[in-house]
Amino acid sequence: MKVGLPRAMHFYSYGLLWYTFLEHLGAQVVLSDLTNQKTLEAGTKKMVDTACLPLKILRGHVENLKEKGVDYIFLPRIVKPSEDTYTCPKSAGLPELIFQTGRDLPPLLSPEIDGSISDPQPYYETGLILGASKKQTQKAFFQALRRWQLQQNQSKMRKKLAESQSNRGAKNGGASAFKTIALIGHPYLTEDSGINFHLKEVLKQRGYRIVTSDQLRRLSGQGRIYPKFMFWQSGHDMGSLLLSLDDVNRAEGVIMLTAFGCGPDSYIETYLRQYLDRQGIPHLTLTLDEQTGEAGLITRVEAF
Repeated sequence: MKVGLPRAMHFYSYGLLWYTFLEHLGAQVVLSDLTNQKTLEAGTKKMVDTACLPLKILRGHVENLKEKGVDYIFLPRIVKPSEDTYTCPKSAGLPELIFQTGRDLPPLLSPEIDGSISDPQPYYETGLILGASKKQTQKAFFQALRRWQLQQNQSKMRKKLAESQSNRGAKNGGASAFKTIALIGHPYLTEDSGINFHLKEVLKQRGYRIVTSDQLRRLSGQGRIYPKFMFWQSGHDMGSLLLSLDDVNRAEGVIMLTAFGCGPDSYIETYLRQYLDRQGIPHLTLTLDEQTGEAGLITRVEAF
């Protein structure tokens, strides 16, 4: 059984979890190709005009998987990744959005995550479709969850090690080897080089160390940034990153990546900018859409 997994949207947060889960169920997991111009063009033709760039990119990846001849496409519906946070309405309605743009697509496997990413309950139906019992599905899920959690912990440990080395250099009388830039935004913007024109690599080549929100644990005290409780998961993650930029882990600047037409970002970004202004940290906002060009984006980064 060939199950397609699109390299878009929540893949950049939970891709390892889902890939390992499907693999342990005995499925042949087929990844879509890396994001490129063809992906964007295919998605733009199929998706409605009012969709944001990440949705158009996702639709292009789904089209790519259809061309690869998969039997199913795994596309979970994430409403609440945790008890108290939500994704945006379009993200919660991904299966319907994709289905309405192409009735000739392979069937979608769309477990609904509504309260915890660590709950195996939503995955039982997927397991049944793929010929696994409830017990087999549960075992496959927890094996995948352990591997995913291990990766998360290793990412955070690498960040702590880099900070430790940087701080030792500063204490020894010299500047740290690398200046730090905090790159904030949805993981599918910060981690997909096909969308952001290899921004991380561009910054690293210029001698900067990059920190992103996926390297951090969620921090309390977000009332220092937002006037009310932040119920968007992305807002929590971005806020945690900014709160970690204290006197020890000082950033030379913050680059915010956002997609044109993103509802949550239009609210979140305002408060993040105000907080950074109060802290005296330089910041740059890069808004991405299908018209964004590499030369213009890199020029803005270099000027920053």
